[in-house]
Order: sequence, then C-alpha cells, then structure tokens
Amino acid sequence: MSLEELIKLAENGDAKAMVELGVYYQKQGDYDGFEQSTYWNEKAADLGNPNGIIRSMTGHTLIALLNQEVGD
Repeated sequence: MSLEELIKLAENGDAKAMVELGVYYQKQGDYDGFEQSTYWNEKAADLGNPNGIIRSMTGHTLIALLNQEVGD
C-alpha cells in the first residue's frame, strides 16, 4: 500500500491506518516525524484503538523529552 493510500484511509477514519501512519512517521527519526506520529496515534486513540492509545502516550513522552533536551 502506498503512503498516499494510507493517508487517504486514515483521513477517512480508519484507525488501523492511523496507527500505521504513526509508525511510518516515527521511523523518520526526527522531531517532525514524532509530531506527525503522535498526531495520527492520537486520532486513532480518540477512536478507541488500543495501539493508538499506547503509542500516543509514548509519543507525548518523546516529544516532551526532545523539547527538554533542546531547551537545555
């Protein structure tokens, strides 16, 4: 499945696609990737997806740690 197809599914409310996008963006390994990952995982969590819930919590923690590191 292409990234464009995955995005379309996620935008249409597919929680599994949202989590897959979260994984994709997290693998980018940069701050923007973590932000995008957390965004999609939160959307999945809002739909009650257990993986989305867990991954969004992890994403918020990573972003907080990265922000703290940048601020030091």
